[in-house]
Amino acid sequence: MSTETMVDFIVPMHNAQDTIARTIRSLLDLRDPRWRAIVIDDGCTDRSAEIVRTIDDPRVLMHHQANAGVSAARNHGFSLAQAPFVCFLDADDTIEPEYIEVLLPLAQGSFLGAACACDYLAPGGQRILPPSIPSGHSLSIDAFCALDCPPIMSIMHNRSAIAAVSTAGPVFDPALDAFEDLDLLIRLKKSHTNKNSSWAFDQSTLAHYWQTPRSLSSINPRVHSCGLEILRRYFNEDPKPVRAWTLRSLAASIGADDQGRAGEHLSEIKPLRESEIETLDSLLRWHICRRDAVDEPGLAARVDKVLDSIDSIFEHEPCIASLREMIGSWRADRWMHAVRVVNGSRSADARLVVYGLGRNGRRVIDACTKLGIGYEVFDDDPLRIPQGIGTAEIAELTRDDVVLVTPDNASAIIKKVRTITDARVWTIASALRDTADAPSPSAGV
Repeated sequence: MSTETMVDFIVPMHNAQDTIARTIRSLLDLRDPRWRAIVIDDGCTDRSAEIVRTIDDPRVLMHHQANAGVSAARNHGFSLAQAPFVCFLDADDTIEPEYIEVLLPLAQGSFLGAACACDYLAPGGQRILPPSIPSGHSLSIDAFCALDCPPIMSIMHNRSAIAAVSTAGPVFDPALDAFEDLDLLIRLKKSHTNKNSSWAFDQSTLAHYWQTPRSLSSINPRVHSCGLEILRRYFNEDPKPVRAWTLRSLAASIGADDQGRAGEHLSEIKPLRESEIETLDSLLRWHICRRDAVDEPGLAARVDKVLDSIDSIFEHEPCIASLREMIGSWRADRWMHAVRVVNGSRSADARLVVYGLGRNGRRVIDACTKLGIGYEVFDDDPLRIPQGIGTAEIAELTRDDVVLVTPDNASAIIKKVRTITDARVWTIASALRDTADAPSPSAGV
């Protein structure tokens, strides 16, 4: 194998001391060694640069600049790139060891490069959303028109193709606070309209987007205006995608409990159409899962807040009855759904233990009873356990058994349980996410 560098990873870094080592470690674990990392210290004021300097590998290079934002940092990194292919990897993203092995041969046979699937992980490593899977549609102008953008780290780009569309300006537009990566993808796609001039793709999950409180800060007013700017630049403010984007912004505002901004977005598209109710429902579930994953108020409390917001924001809208019925069904359905998912993860002779008999725990027990599912209970306060209910001792559980931790603030309990037993642990939140993509119990929650 040639030792020539084939891929430059451009890593913008600003105050990423908690994540940058993990990101660089994922590069050091790559099976194909023909890569460099160009880390741009974007005016860090924490220990990020110090951490990178401790990495003893000549392929990891670091350059410094005054804080100018992610687009300027990526542009700086691209100006230093020399390899035929480049990847833009943020300082909290990771990739799999076979990333180059899989994507490089595809990128070499494609004009623009190659893409892989990317999943979304909570700080603890559990999957919180179904992966973003590349396809002919997801990499098309139609998808871009809907402001659907593949995660930037999931694409290996042909460097010469990027250079060709950036002769009149920067690779990433510093004027955009959001969608700067989509802006680049649209320019690439529009500059090469031949159907064969696209990205090849492999649907293996080789990239990981880690959800953090900082990534939630992207749900802000500027995101909506940047989306509208993209539609203005490239799609002549077509009313259909503008309306669809405003509906997404409406869901984001409700999920962030920003009723004022939600009301503004609703006024832009009211009256809401019946056909849009299901879309809004799916979008709200997505935002709630994202926020729950970073230990904001528990899932049950957040759903209650969303329902309160719905009543307030849509009070006088014709669709309010449909919204209340659809989203209100979360209250009744979520407990039975959680129990079904957790029960389905155990073998027939394994034990299901409900941890905690507070409000959530009582609802879980009620769901178990309605579904005819056997269970045992454990509570830190034994006096809370009613007579006649089977109890369990956590220390007696085996790895085949399943523990469903019911309190909203579950992190401390999960750590405690794992010091006592290797039984599989679930939370209400992990069970309520998409069933097929629920986190592997053996990997924890």
